[in-house]
Amino acid sequence: MTRSLIKTVLIAVPLLAITMLIVIVVISGSSAGGTLRSGRAVVAKSDSIYCWCTFASDTATINTGRKEIVVQPTALLVDGVAVADIDKDVAYVQVHVKRGVVTFLADGATVQTTRR
Repeated sequence: MTRSLIKTVLIAVPLLAITMLIVIVVISGSSAGGTLRSGRAVVAKSDSIYCWCTFASDTATINTGRKEIVVQPTALLVDGVAVADIDKDVAYVQVHVKRGVVTFLADGATVQTTRR
């Protein structure tokens, strides 16, 4: 009886740890970001475990698996649709994606977007 209990524990503990790790990764989401050639920093945080940024010239493209967000020098786009204008001198853009809703901060201030 003792050997079977030890085997059960030796199998159950690693499985529990792996399951908890997967849950933590899924719940925590992901983030990505960097700095454009102009010096503008762009940071994205998403509840998706899939999030990455690519940078070309003065444009950042963020892909979360469900949404494609583009930060241009004077505009913000979501899935190819312009949703807001921003000043070309904005130094820091934050993008938050939660439950499919995209929100933006430009230099710490909330950016009002049009309906999509």
